[in-house]
Amino acid sequence: MEILPSGRFLLVKPDISKTKRDEISTGGIFLPGSNDDRPDLAVAKAEVLSVGPGVEHYSIGQTVLYNFFSGNQFVVPGKDPLGKDDVAFHLVFEDDILATLMMAEPKTEEVKEV
Repeated sequence: MEILPSGRFLLVKPDISKTKRDEISTGGIFLPGSNDDRPDLAVAKAEVLSVGPGVEHYSIGQTVLYNFFSGNQFVVPGKDPLGKDDVAFHLVFEDDILATLMMAEPKTEEVKEV
């Protein structure tokens, strides 16, 4: 399945880490995390999967930070009946992107000859 955003929208896949998030037990019981463990809930990190024709500043493959509550979330269901393999996506407006994460080149130490 290919999803092409329209206008100035981006299709992103949120990076949901397992650190102190809601979980589902092996028996299928929902185990909610506490709100004290979620200081980063409003800002999400995601990979850009597709961009609309009006998007000027972002490209496929970039990692961005955006307001989690902006845009529209949708889930593509997987084959697991408990939803463990469902995949969540966001359609986010270009202006709702807060930052682009750039990976820095590792610094190499200069070897001094004696």
